[in-house]
Amino acid sequence: MIRFGILGLGNIAHRFARSAQLNPNVTIEMVASSSQAKGEAFCQKYGIRHYTQDYTQLMDHPAIDAVYIAVPHGRHAVLVEKCLHRHKAVLCEKPLGLNAAEVSHLMQVAASEQVFLMEAVKGYFLPARDQLKEVLKQGAIGTPLYLEANFDSVVPYQKGKYLFEKGQGGALLDVGIYPLSFALDMFEGDPVVAQSKLVMSQGIDTYFQALLNFADGQSCLLEGSIDRARPRVALIQGTQGTLEIPYYYRCQEFTVTSKGQSQKYESSWHGDDMSGEIQEVVSCLQAGLLESRLHPLCQSLKLAQLLDDIRTKAVCFDVG
Repeated sequence: MIRFGILGLGNIAHRFARSAQLNPNVTIEMVASSSQAKGEAFCQKYGIRHYTQDYTQLMDHPAIDAVYIAVPHGRHAVLVEKCLHRHKAVLCEKPLGLNAAEVSHLMQVAASEQVFLMEAVKGYFLPARDQLKEVLKQGAIGTPLYLEANFDSVVPYQKGKYLFEKGQGGALLDVGIYPLSFALDMFEGDPVVAQSKLVMSQGIDTYFQALLNFADGQSCLLEGSIDRARPRVALIQGTQGTLEIPYYYRCQEFTVTSKGQSQKYESSWHGDDMSGEIQEVVSCLQAGLLESRLHPLCQSLKLAQLLDDIRTKAVCFDVG
């Protein structure tokens, strides 16, 4: 049994708790939140025995094997490091750090302390993702050449919400990992950011777009936003057909179209869309591993480096 503690009780923590309840090898022993009312309500809803307003108390609790970090982005790195120094395994919500320097430092700390660390990017742990890669490998669309993926949504402005704060907010940090991680999972190699753009409003990026080129000639066009809505879908074009993947970041189905014929593939989750990443932590800890085999820390670092490059190379359009 892996005994989790949760730091931060926002919406994503509720989703984690629901998913954890589906896993017979997981229990949530304690949660921590600065809001007593929120903490007590959370414990009552999910049958959790212990609550604290003191994050350190949770990290020091002897009954905790692993900590799920669900606080705003700007606090990820400091809390991950504190957990690692206390030899608590960590599953941290994406992004693991605000930049590549933070991720690299956390990797060093995890290695030095010999403690498990994983970034929560659920797409890597979905059954349909494995099926999709196998279909590509079998040549269903010939040689894959081009990929498009987006994560667009409208998030109403809310004063004080981390998503709208300079330094830790914006579309790129919040949702950029979804299309970027998908592209890196589908195409092999180390891409280069050929060009990128950001739409800025009140000091944060509300929209991003990036073109990535791979050494073998493959390319990806990725975008995400918090100021506009369109269907979240990925498209892969090959020499002999196309693949369309609705909700690629939590996919359960995709369609292959080749030579005028279409075939739909379906693959359900084991539990829900977060169950896979939770089970990966359980499996790794039971096997004595220090990082995930499906989403290793070097991949987290690559993602962070590419996010940095997209930001650095971007042409910015300030709309006030």
